[in-house]
Amino acid sequence: GSWWAILSDGVEGARFYRLGAESGWEPCGFADALVSEDVRARADVYAAGETVAALVWRESSVTVRRYQYDAGVAEYHAVRGWRPAVNLPTGHETATIAWHVPNYMVTAVVDGSVLVAEPGRPGAPRAVGSGVSDDDISAIVMYPGQPAAPSPDRLRLGVFWSDQSAQALYFRWRGARPIGSDWTPVETVARGGHVADDHINIAAAADGTLYVVTKTS
Repeated sequence: GSWWAILSDGVEGARFYRLGAESGWEPCGFADALVSEDVRARADVYAAGETVAALVWRESSVTVRRYQYDAGVAEYHAVRGWRPAVNLPTGHETATIAWHVPNYMVTAVVDGSVLVAEPGRPGAPRAVGSGVSDDDISAIVMYPGQPAAPSPDRLRLGVFWSDQSAQALYFRWRGARPIGSDWTPVETVARGGHVADDHINIAAAADGTLYVVTKTS
């Protein structure tokens, strides 16, 4: 196996990179390696086996793309015609994606609100948090919960975000299915001591434990 990433090279745009055993991160040159020709583009990736959903955003647009891994040649190939619309306003600093086939969910902070865009839910994205600054960010994660429930009914969708004005970190979740189910009340994960800054990374273990890396200010 290999470690992969989508990074901006500052010259051609955002592309696939692969971590070499001794050479570090190397830009890939296969046919679909260049994800965006905009050097300002950034990406968040959700991997499910050999399939990858990549959220690519710039100041003026947000797109979702799908890639399939070809183990025979060790390359990712774009799935043609799969670019669903993302009903997320522009003006965000960052955005992240969670995906459970066939649905994807996206979160971002726009105009002081923590927004979640959900497929199959008409109208504007759902605001799960408010009163934050444009410099705050959010992260979304799909993780297992309720061990007694059958899969995929036990999946949860969680959103973690910063609030630098309140010096706090918050979290909410809901069942991943059905789409549009109710969110739990806001949970304060940490408060005070300059715990909040705009750096968040979140990952889920197989037992449902969430691991979050944040940066203090």
